[in-house]
Amino acid sequence: MSDTEHKPACGNESKTKESVGMDLEDMVHLVYIMDAYRKLNITCCGEEIMMGFDEGCIGALSRVYKVIAHNVCAEMRENDFAKEDEVLLDTSLTPEERAKKLLGK
Repeated sequence: MSDTEHKPACGNESKTKESVGMDLEDMVHLVYIMDAYRKLNITCCGEEIMMGFDEGCIGALSRVYKVIAHNVCAEMRENDFAKEDEVLLDTSLTPEERAKKLLGK
């Protein structure tokens, strides 16, 4: 699969061709949303728990991870989830700094 071919996050198995680039401002918004999602998850559940996309509102909101993962730089996509998660969960960095790292800027 090339850098411009991917499976949509919605679960549709057909391949689509489109640009996988995301601008910094959009990634910053996604990182802020991901932080809010994590706080909401902890507030509602007492701890952060993994939920399926079909498991209520909190599960549906976890789709933000799919959108972020779909738009990280090619180097992070090739290195599995480890580097991406490391950057996303590093709250010592601002959302802007994490977004830049995720985009390889």
